[in-house]
Amino acid sequence: MTIDHRPWHAAAVAEANAPEPTSRQHAGKGAAGVERYLFFGHVLDSLARGSNFRGYFARFLKIAAVVIAFTGLVALFDAWKFTSRQEAPGIIGGIAYMFFLATGFYMVVHAAILRAGHIAALPDSEFPIIPLCAVVSLLAGEAYAAFSTSVSLGGGVLIWFTQKRAYELLREVSAFVPNPGGGDFLAGILFMIRGLVRAAVVLTGGYLASELFLVVGKMAERGSGVHANKD
Repeated sequence: MTIDHRPWHAAAVAEANAPEPTSRQHAGKGAAGVERYLFFGHVLDSLARGSNFRGYFARFLKIAAVVIAFTGLVALFDAWKFTSRQEAPGIIGGIAYMFFLATGFYMVVHAAILRAGHIAALPDSEFPIIPLCAVVSLLAGEAYAAFSTSVSLGGGVLIWFTQKRAYELLREVSAFVPNPGGGDFLAGILFMIRGLVRAAVVLTGGYLASELFLVVGKMAERGSGVHANKD
């Protein structure tokens, strides 16, 4: 006695080819609709691409440059309020300090814009964050050194003309230049020297960190190439 399996086979084929139930279709459409509103996955995918991340970071630097420029305007306004309360010699020193302060902010803003362009133009690589960190290290050292140099020179001149009253204004930039005290000519000279030395040290550290990042990047690329050849 033989058993005919053809009816069962026909039923299985018919079930496989049957249209998807309406409930499943609605469920799939609902999941797709919800996924459109859950945007963070797309954000993470976008950040994972080196070119997109560099573009976002370059825009961030440009926005930071605008914020720094606005901060510079506020600092110049405060410097003018201080200068306007001084006598004639103090006004001369205050105006000289404002010139150096404006120059410092200009150099920082310009450096940020230039480095943003360099970051956006970086070539694609297997390790995109390492060259970006190298450029950021350069920018950090350059910006600090430029501002510290300008404020140190301007602060020294301000001390010559306003003596110890200068520290009422210089304490606002004490994160970039030392505030040792003293109001004579020698104190102004020492203020300049200390600020210039600090600027040189930070600039050297920024360039050294940049070179270390580049060395690490080259080592990572060589290691990746060795593994690829073995595979």
